[in-house]
Amino acid sequence: MIQDSRSKVQVRHFSWVDEYEEEMEDDKNSGKSLESNLVKIDADEIINEIEYWSNTIVCFVLGDNPSFVGVFLVRFLEAAGCSAMISGGTHMFDKKPLIVK
Repeated sequence: MIQDSRSKVQVRHFSWVDEYEEEMEDDKNSGKSLESNLVKIDADEIINEIEYWSNTIVCFVLGDNPSFVGVFLVRFLEAAGCSAMISGGTHMFDKKPLIVK
């Protein structure tokens, strides 16, 4: 807890993880089933998303001091393009090796 010096009120700061863990502990102590907090997703509800991302690869650039940091998703319109990229041997980006998954 943090005490605000102006108003003499104690303020408690939470992250969403702290809040979630506290709720889970309360549910556990009250005898509620943890399954009541689970969301069930049917495949037919997300089939459009599955199809959209099916021809996607993950790329990561290796090297010293890249001008950017991160993982890149590359989505192809056709499965053939995705397969060609994965099996196409060594790839480079800005003269740096590119890991493709």
